[in-house]
Amino acid sequence: MLMSGALDLLLPLPLYLLLLLGGLALHAWRVPAAAPARRWRWGWTALAGWAWLLSAPITSNEAIRWIEGPPPDRSPPPRDARSLIVVLASGELRPRLDQAGWERLAGAARLWRHTGGQLVFVGGPGLSQQDSLGGLMAGYAQTFGLPAEAVRHIGGGTNTHEDILRASALARAHEGPLWLVTSALHMPRALATARQQGWQVRPYPVDYQQLDLALLPSCLPSNGGPIRFAEALHELIGRGVYRLRGWSH
Repeated sequence: MLMSGALDLLLPLPLYLLLLLGGLALHAWRVPAAAPARRWRWGWTALAGWAWLLSAPITSNEAIRWIEGPPPDRSPPPRDARSLIVVLASGELRPRLDQAGWERLAGAARLWRHTGGQLVFVGGPGLSQQDSLGGLMAGYAQTFGLPAEAVRHIGGGTNTHEDILRASALARAHEGPLWLVTSALHMPRALATARQQGWQVRPYPVDYQQLDLALLPSCLPSNGGPIRFAEALHELIGRGVYRLRGWSH
């Protein structure tokens, strides 16, 4: 934690932006009333407050906590060989898995060990096992001890809506337990999209991003604050856009 705080001083934003805006606000309040800079005092003060708010880890953490909800008291689900576990892929277009992709893969493997059944990894943009994220995850699944006959993939999607659409025929036709695995931050949007398509699905969120932070240190500005807030904002905007387009409810 101390090292992280020291490293923040070596990065240009947002700490130096906050110092700049704070300095401008202080200057505007201290100049004589007739000075032109005086009229900007409230604007600079508001911008400094905005920079502080979004730089404080507590802001992003509470936004993430609100979206994810409390982590479930997860007891092992019953074994059922009819289970179908749909896993939404995450990564880069090279393709290469990112941290969320690995967390989803590990969570799906953990769920499969309890339930059995079939796993389907969904995500594009390619279609083959070599050029799609879903195919890449399906290949890596065997390194987690999952048998090849229990794993398949569906590629071609470039966003959550397309991924759900491409897996919908399989999911709607399935008669056993149906599970959806994705990051907890992504789950509300993914689950609403799946249910809009008629899936009778059970959520299995993984990769929780919320942290237990001490109050005082989390109110101090940090370069990591805006990055985490951007992740929460991405989901909030995404949920709004999906509802406007009729992709979710």
